[in-house]
Amino acid sequence: GDSDAWVRLAASEALSQLAKATPSEAILTALLTAAGDSERLVRSAAILALSQLVKAGPQHAEAVLSALVTAAGDSEGSVRSAASAALSALAQAAPQHVEAVLSALVTAAGDSEGSVRSAARAALEKLVRVRPELNTDRVRSVLR
Repeated sequence: GDSDAWVRLAASEALSQLAKATPSEAILTALLTAAGDSERLVRSAAILALSQLVKAGPQHAEAVLSALVTAAGDSEGSVRSAASAALSALAQAAPQHVEAVLSALVTAAGDSEGSVRSAARAALEKLVRVRPELNTDRVRSVLR
């Protein structure tokens, strides 16, 4: 990666556009690397781009899920918020991972930072709208 965080951010955003059209292993690898970047803006952009990639290429869901769960525990609230939004997209694209996503979102809904709690709740609400059967007692207790 480039030493300039703005260049890395622009690269992550460009990869997001490519991921929509061509969800390749090379793009997955580049985004997974960016998801571990030292700059929070780059990590956030990479996390959101990973959600685009998994929508276009659900075969990458397992690798993306791992990165998103890691991001959900990031030291920066903006990255944790991005992870919540991306987790919702992953659950819709790869329903086999819905339990892991729900667990991560329920945990995020109890985050110390309000923006993360809001993002997690919004992600849960979106999932429940799309898949009403997910509106379990556990989810309802968070959405109250």
